[in-house]
Amino acid sequence: MWYDGSLANLPMDQVREKQLLELKDLIEDAIEYFCDEHMVSGEIAWDMVGALSEAKLKVEFGND
Repeated sequence: MWYDGSLANLPMDQVREKQLLELKDLIEDAIEYFCDEHMVSGEIAWDMVGALSEAKLKVEFGND
């Protein structure tokens, strides 16, 4: 579990920033691990993450 109570005394914007930075680090670590384990180009992996992100936002959160 990532939450250890250390965020309890921070203003909400600082909590959100800390959470977003932690999420960014997690994603970067996961991509690096996957690329190392499967000998995949980082460019290909990040391109796929970008495409997946666009598709997910469009399908799940799009109001078109």
